[in-house]
Amino acid sequence: MLVKNIFLVAVFFLLGFNSIAQTYSVLHTEGTIFKTATQKALVTGDTFSASDSLSFPKLLSWAVVISASGDLLFVQSSEATTKASKTVVTTIERGLHPVKRKENLPVKDLSAYFKGDQFVFIGNDFSLPIDTESYELNEKLFLLYRYEYNSRIITHKIPFNKERISFHPAFLYEYKGEKIPAQKTTNTELAHFDSNTNLPTFVARFRPIWLNEEQLKKELQILVKVYESTKKMKESKLNTTALFLGYVQDIYGQTDEFYFSEWVQKSYYGK
Repeated sequence: MLVKNIFLVAVFFLLGFNSIAQTYSVLHTEGTIFKTATQKALVTGDTFSASDSLSFPKLLSWAVVISASGDLLFVQSSEATTKASKTVVTTIERGLHPVKRKENLPVKDLSAYFKGDQFVFIGNDFSLPIDTESYELNEKLFLLYRYEYNSRIITHKIPFNKERISFHPAFLYEYKGEKIPAQKTTNTELAHFDSNTNLPTFVARFRPIWLNEEQLKKELQILVKVYESTKKMKESKLNTTALFLGYVQDIYGQTDEFYFSEWVQKSYYGK
Protein backbone atom coordinates (compact mmCIF):
# COMPACT_ATOMS: atom_id res chain seq x y z
CA MET A 1 0.00 0.00 0.00
CA LEU A 2 0.97 3.63 -0.35
CA VAL A 3 2.97 4.94 2.56
CA LYS A 4 0.72 6.45 5.19
CA ASN A 5 2.13 9.95 5.12
CA ILE A 6 1.41 10.59 1.45
CA PHE A 7 -1.04 13.48 1.28
CA LEU A 8 -4.03 12.79 -0.96
CA VAL A 9 -6.52 15.30 -2.34
CA ALA A 10 -9.53 13.61 -3.97
CA VAL A 11 -11.12 14.72 -7.22
CA PHE A 12 -13.57 12.83 -9.40
CA PHE A 13 -12.21 11.28 -12.56
CA LEU A 14 -14.92 12.05 -15.12
CA LEU A 15 -15.04 13.02 -18.77
CA GLY A 16 -15.28 16.65 -17.71
CA PHE A 17 -12.17 16.40 -15.51
CA ASN A 18 -10.32 18.40 -18.17
CA SER A 19 -11.49 20.33 -21.16
CA ILE A 20 -8.98 18.27 -23.11
CA ALA A 21 -9.02 14.53 -22.44
CA GLN A 22 -5.91 13.61 -20.50
CA THR A 23 -3.91 10.48 -21.25
CA TYR A 24 -2.48 8.31 -18.47
CA SER A 25 0.23 5.65 -18.43
CA VAL A 26 0.00 2.87 -15.84
CA LEU A 27 3.08 2.54 -13.62
CA HIS A 28 1.94 0.14 -10.90
CA THR A 29 -1.22 -1.79 -10.00
CA GLU A 30 -2.42 -3.68 -6.94
CA GLY A 31 -5.44 -5.93 -7.24
CA THR A 32 -7.39 -5.85 -10.52
CA ILE A 33 -8.69 -2.90 -12.54
CA PHE A 34 -10.39 -3.42 -15.90
CA LYS A 35 -10.75 -1.02 -18.78
CA THR A 36 -14.50 -1.52 -19.19
CA ALA A 37 -14.56 -1.33 -22.99
CA THR A 38 -12.02 -4.14 -23.46
CA GLN A 39 -12.47 -6.03 -20.17
CA LYS A 40 -8.69 -6.37 -20.00
CA ALA A 41 -6.89 -5.84 -16.71
CA LEU A 42 -4.55 -2.85 -16.57
CA VAL A 43 -0.86 -3.67 -16.28
CA THR A 44 2.32 -1.63 -16.20
CA GLY A 45 2.77 0.13 -19.54
CA ASP A 46 -0.93 0.33 -20.48
CA THR A 47 -2.52 3.68 -21.28
CA PHE A 48 -6.04 5.05 -20.97
CA SER A 49 -7.75 8.41 -21.30
CA ALA A 50 -10.05 10.46 -19.10
CA SER A 51 -13.01 9.32 -21.20
CA ASP A 52 -12.34 5.62 -20.56
CA SER A 53 -14.50 3.81 -18.00
CA LEU A 54 -12.74 1.62 -15.44
CA SER A 55 -14.21 -1.14 -13.27
CA PHE A 56 -12.92 -2.69 -10.05
CA PRO A 57 -13.99 -6.34 -9.68
CA LYS A 58 -11.79 -6.68 -6.59
CA LEU A 59 -12.17 -4.46 -3.58
CA LEU A 60 -9.28 -2.21 -2.54
CA SER A 61 -7.67 -2.40 -5.99
CA TRP A 62 -5.63 0.64 -6.94
CA ALA A 63 -3.10 1.90 -9.45
CA VAL A 64 -0.42 4.55 -9.75
CA VAL A 65 -0.42 6.35 -13.09
CA ILE A 66 1.39 9.27 -14.68
CA SER A 67 -0.38 11.81 -16.86
CA ALA A 68 0.96 12.97 -20.21
CA SER A 69 1.88 16.23 -18.46
CA GLY A 70 4.01 14.39 -15.88
CA ASP A 71 1.74 14.34 -12.81
CA LEU A 72 1.72 11.26 -10.56
CA LEU A 73 -1.79 10.14 -9.62
CA PHE A 74 -3.39 7.45 -7.48
CA VAL A 75 -6.45 5.68 -8.98
CA GLN A 76 -9.07 3.80 -6.98
CA SER A 77 -12.81 3.12 -6.84
CA SER A 78 -15.13 5.82 -5.55
CA GLU A 79 -17.40 3.19 -3.99
CA ALA A 80 -16.89 0.38 -1.48
CA THR A 81 -18.52 -2.05 -3.90
CA THR A 82 -17.30 -4.06 -6.85
CA LYS A 83 -17.62 -2.92 -10.46
CA ALA A 84 -17.78 0.73 -9.46
CA SER A 85 -18.75 3.04 -12.28
CA LYS A 86 -16.92 6.04 -10.84
CA THR A 87 -13.21 6.36 -10.36
CA VAL A 88 -11.36 8.61 -7.95
CA VAL A 89 -8.03 10.11 -8.93
CA THR A 90 -5.90 11.62 -6.17
CA THR A 91 -2.72 13.58 -6.59
CA ILE A 92 0.39 12.25 -4.86
CA GLU A 93 2.29 14.80 -2.82
CA ARG A 94 5.84 14.16 -1.66
CA GLY A 95 6.33 13.95 2.06
CA LEU A 96 9.16 11.47 2.67
CA HIS A 97 12.89 11.82 2.91
CA PRO A 98 15.35 9.03 2.16
CA VAL A 99 17.70 7.45 4.64
CA LYS A 100 20.69 9.72 4.09
CA ARG A 101 23.90 7.84 3.34
CA LYS A 102 25.95 9.66 0.74
CA GLU A 103 28.78 7.21 1.41
CA ASN A 104 28.69 3.56 2.35
CA LEU A 105 29.39 4.29 6.02
CA PRO A 106 28.55 1.85 8.84
CA VAL A 107 25.16 2.35 10.49
CA LYS A 108 25.48 3.14 14.20
CA ASP A 109 21.78 3.17 15.10
CA LEU A 110 19.52 0.66 13.34
CA SER A 111 16.44 2.00 15.12
CA ALA A 112 16.98 5.47 13.64
CA TYR A 113 17.90 3.91 10.29
CA PHE A 114 14.62 2.00 9.88
CA LYS A 115 12.57 4.64 11.75
CA GLY A 116 9.71 2.25 12.54
CA ASP A 117 8.08 2.83 9.15
CA GLN A 118 7.99 1.14 5.76
CA PHE A 119 11.45 0.42 4.40
CA VAL A 120 12.12 -0.55 0.79
CA PHE A 121 14.48 -3.39 -0.10
CA ILE A 122 15.30 -3.88 -3.79
CA GLY A 123 16.36 -7.22 -5.18
CA ASN A 124 17.38 -10.40 -3.42
CA ASP A 125 20.51 -9.28 -1.57
CA PHE A 126 20.57 -6.11 0.53
CA SER A 127 23.92 -5.83 2.30
CA LEU A 128 24.35 -3.20 5.00
CA PRO A 129 27.54 -2.18 6.86
CA ILE A 130 26.96 -1.67 10.57
CA ASP A 131 29.06 -0.30 13.41
CA THR A 132 30.28 -3.34 15.36
CA GLU A 133 30.92 -1.19 18.44
CA SER A 134 27.16 -0.64 18.57
CA TYR A 135 26.24 -4.20 17.55
CA GLU A 136 28.96 -6.74 18.20
CA LEU A 137 28.81 -9.69 15.80
CA ASN A 138 30.35 -13.10 16.40
CA GLU A 139 29.29 -16.69 17.06
CA LYS A 140 27.74 -15.72 20.40
CA LEU A 141 26.40 -12.28 19.54
CA PHE A 142 24.29 -11.65 16.44
CA LEU A 143 21.16 -9.98 15.08
CA LEU A 144 17.77 -11.66 14.80
CA TYR A 145 15.04 -10.97 12.24
CA ARG A 146 11.58 -11.92 13.52
CA TYR A 147 7.93 -11.46 12.57
CA GLU A 148 4.55 -13.10 13.13
CA TYR A 149 2.82 -15.25 10.52
CA ASN A 150 -0.40 -17.21 11.12
CA SER A 151 -0.04 -16.68 14.89
CA ARG A 152 3.51 -18.09 14.84
CA ILE A 153 6.66 -16.14 15.67
CA ILE A 154 9.25 -16.79 12.95
CA THR A 155 12.85 -15.96 13.84
CA HIS A 156 15.98 -16.04 11.68
CA LYS A 157 19.59 -15.25 12.45
CA ILE A 158 20.67 -12.50 10.05
CA PRO A 159 23.72 -13.60 8.04
CA PHE A 160 26.80 -11.45 8.64
CA ASN A 161 30.33 -11.20 7.31
CA LYS A 162 32.75 -9.15 9.40
CA GLU A 163 30.98 -5.76 9.59
CA ARG A 164 28.10 -6.36 7.18
CA ILE A 165 24.68 -7.92 7.59
CA SER A 166 22.68 -9.30 4.66
CA PHE A 167 18.94 -9.39 4.06
CA HIS A 168 17.97 -12.29 1.74
CA PRO A 169 14.17 -12.62 1.33
CA ALA A 170 14.42 -16.23 0.12
CA PHE A 171 16.11 -17.11 3.42
CA LEU A 172 14.18 -14.79 5.73
CA TYR A 173 10.77 -15.87 4.40
CA GLU A 174 11.21 -19.63 4.56
CA TYR A 175 10.55 -21.79 7.57
CA LYS A 176 10.94 -25.58 7.72
CA GLY A 177 10.53 -25.83 3.97
CA GLU A 178 7.49 -23.53 3.84
CA LYS A 179 7.67 -20.35 1.76
CA ILE A 180 6.11 -17.44 3.63
CA PRO A 181 4.48 -14.50 1.77
CA ALA A 182 6.19 -11.42 3.18
CA GLN A 183 3.10 -9.26 2.63
CA LYS A 184 1.09 -11.46 5.01
CA THR A 185 3.45 -11.08 7.96
CA THR A 186 3.35 -8.56 10.80
CA ASN A 187 5.83 -5.73 11.22
CA THR A 188 9.38 -6.99 11.47
CA GLU A 189 11.55 -6.60 14.55
CA LEU A 190 15.32 -6.71 14.82
CA ALA A 191 16.95 -7.83 18.06
CA HIS A 192 20.57 -8.17 19.18
CA PHE A 193 20.90 -11.63 20.72
CA ASP A 194 23.41 -12.78 23.32
CA SER A 195 23.58 -16.58 23.35
CA ASN A 196 25.61 -16.47 26.57
CA THR A 197 22.59 -15.17 28.47
CA ASN A 198 19.97 -16.33 25.95
CA LEU A 199 18.48 -12.83 26.02
CA PRO A 200 17.48 -10.64 23.04
CA THR A 201 17.74 -6.84 23.15
CA PHE A 202 15.21 -4.95 21.01
CA VAL A 203 16.85 -2.95 18.21
CA ALA A 204 14.27 -1.78 15.65
CA ARG A 205 10.76 -2.29 14.30
CA PHE A 206 9.68 -1.58 10.70
CA ARG A 207 7.58 -2.82 7.77
CA PRO A 208 9.78 -4.28 4.99
CA ILE A 209 8.72 -3.73 1.37
CA TRP A 210 10.47 -6.07 -1.06
CA LEU A 211 10.50 -4.77 -4.64
CA ASN A 212 11.00 -6.93 -7.70
CA GLU A 213 13.89 -5.46 -9.70
CA GLU A 214 12.48 -6.16 -13.16
CA GLN A 215 9.05 -4.76 -12.29
CA LEU A 216 10.64 -1.63 -10.82
CA LYS A 217 12.74 -1.14 -13.97
CA LYS A 218 9.57 -1.21 -16.11
CA GLU A 219 7.95 1.44 -13.93
CA LEU A 220 11.04 3.66 -13.98
CA GLN A 221 11.42 3.37 -17.77
CA ILE A 222 7.87 4.65 -18.27
CA LEU A 223 8.43 7.40 -15.72
CA VAL A 224 11.56 8.77 -17.34
CA LYS A 225 10.04 8.49 -20.85
CA VAL A 226 7.14 10.74 -19.84
CA TYR A 227 9.38 13.22 -18.04
CA GLU A 228 11.73 13.48 -21.00
CA SER A 229 8.81 13.97 -23.42
CA THR A 230 7.45 16.83 -21.29
CA LYS A 231 10.95 18.35 -21.03
CA LYS A 232 10.50 18.59 -17.26
CA MET A 233 13.92 17.13 -16.70
CA LYS A 234 17.32 17.63 -18.28
CA GLU A 235 18.69 14.24 -19.22
CA SER A 236 21.50 13.16 -16.90
CA LYS A 237 22.16 10.20 -14.63
CA LEU A 238 22.08 12.49 -11.59
CA ASN A 239 18.68 13.95 -12.46
CA THR A 240 17.28 10.55 -13.38
CA THR A 241 18.46 8.96 -10.14
CA ALA A 242 16.86 11.78 -8.13
CA LEU A 243 13.60 11.30 -10.04
CA PHE A 244 13.65 7.54 -9.42
CA LEU A 245 14.43 7.97 -5.72
CA GLY A 246 11.52 10.37 -5.31
CA TYR A 247 9.18 7.95 -7.07
CA VAL A 248 10.13 4.98 -4.87
CA GLN A 249 9.70 7.08 -1.72
CA ASP A 250 6.35 8.46 -2.83
CA ILE A 251 4.85 5.13 -3.85
CA TYR A 252 6.51 2.50 -1.67
CA GLY A 253 8.33 4.00 1.31
CA GLN A 254 11.70 5.19 2.56
CA THR A 255 14.88 3.59 1.29
CA ASP A 256 18.65 3.91 1.57
CA GLU A 257 19.89 6.75 -0.65
CA PHE A 258 23.40 5.31 -1.15
CA TYR A 259 22.20 1.78 -1.84
CA PHE A 260 19.49 2.99 -4.23
CA SER A 261 21.91 5.18 -6.19
CA GLU A 262 24.29 2.24 -6.54
CA TRP A 263 21.42 0.02 -7.69
CA VAL A 264 20.39 2.54 -10.38
CA GLN A 265 23.94 2.74 -11.74
CA LYS A 266 24.48 -1.04 -11.79
CA SER A 267 21.04 -2.42 -12.55
CA TYR A 268 19.20 0.30 -14.46
CA TYR A 269 22.10 1.68 -16.52
CA GLY A 270 24.23 -1.47 -16.49
CA LYS A 271 22.59 -2.99 -19.57
